[in-house]
Amino acid sequence: MIPRLILLALLFAPIMIGCGYTQDVVRPPAPITSFKDPDFAGTAFRQVAVFVDTADLEWRHTLESQMVVAMRNRGMNAIESFRITPPTRSWTEADVRAALARNGVDAYLRFTVASLTVNQKVTPVTSTTTVTHEKKERADRKDVKDSVQQETTMTTMRQAGGDTVTTYHMGYRVTLVETAGSRVAWLATNSIDCDPADRVGSFCDEIAWQMSRDSLLVRTGA
Repeated sequence: MIPRLILLALLFAPIMIGCGYTQDVVRPPAPITSFKDPDFAGTAFRQVAVFVDTADLEWRHTLESQMVVAMRNRGMNAIESFRITPPTRSWTEADVRAALARNGVDAYLRFTVASLTVNQKVTPVTSTTTVTHEKKERADRKDVKDSVQQETTMTTMRQAGGDTVTTYHMGYRVTLVETAGSRVAWLATNSIDCDPADRVGSFCDEIAWQMSRDSLLVRTGA
C-alpha cells in the first residue's frame, strides 16, 4: 500500500508544476494607477505598437521588446515600434500614422519619462590589518641540545569599500493613443526604482496586467 503522504504528493505534483510554469502570467502583479477615458468604455483595440521616447537605442529596444512580450503573455497583440518606424530614418507625424495604418495598428502605447533621479553614493573605505606571530624552536648546532626560539611576524592588510553605488528613480507616464484620431484612450503611471535591467520585466508585466484588467485590447483569438 502506498503511504498517504506519498499518494498526496503524486496526486498534486502535476498541479504544482503547472502553477510554477504559468505563475508569472496568471498571478496578478503589483497594481498601478490607471485611468480609461469614458469615451472608450466599449472600445477594445486589436493591435498596439509600443513606442519608447528616448534617444538611447539600447534602452528603447529593451523596453519595447519586454513590453511586447508582457502583452503577448496576457493575450494581447503588440509589436515594437522600431519594427515599423526604424530609427535609421526621419519620421514626420504623418509618416508615422501611415506606417501604423499599413501594419494594422489601431493604437499605440507611448512611454514618456515624467521624472528621473540618479543618485550615486561611494561606500566608505575600511582597512583591516592582521598580524600573525609564529614561534618555533631551532638548534644552532646539531651537537648542542639547547635550542633558540625564533619568532616570525606576518602582517596582512585588506581594504574594502570605495565602490560607487548608483540608484535610479525613473517615473514613466504611459499613454494608449488611438491611431486614427490621436485621442488618449488610457493613461497610467509606473516607476523603476532600482537597476533598470533588473526591474524592466516586472515593470512591463504590471502595465500589461493593468491593461488587461481595464479591457483595452481584444484578446488573442477573439
